[in-house]
Amino acid sequence: MKVVLDTNVILNGIKGIKADAKILEEIDRGNILACFSTVNLAEVYFVLLKLLRNKADLIYNTITDSKIDLIEPDLKIAKSAAVNKDKYDFSLGDSFVLATALQTDANYIITNDKDFKKVKEVRVVKPSEHSEK
Repeated sequence: MKVVLDTNVILNGIKGIKADAKILEEIDRGNILACFSTVNLAEVYFVLLKLLRNKADLIYNTITDSKIDLIEPDLKIAKSAAVNKDKYDFSLGDSFVLATALQTDANYIITNDKDFKKVKEVRVVKPSEHSEK
């Protein structure tokens, strides 16, 4: 089963929020095949620079060396992200989460973001809902 992670799942996992941290642990164990856009990786790094500047590079490298499949946007993903932004009035980051899910044929998106409730193209679950499976 393939999933796409939203930025908030990574950041909450780093903070130690239980359901999100469990998702990251399951990825590390190889129980979840997770994709993550490099656009969203940039969002994570930006927040790390603001909040944990001294550890930002270490955490960034841990993410890039992990079992998370980092997806670099191609022209199809870029166009899809623009369409998503227009259709759902998403942030650019959220637009890339959805575009990545659609282009990688992910089974679902894992997010804490309520804005994704209006998405119909792909299933969306909270980290706690995934943990219940």
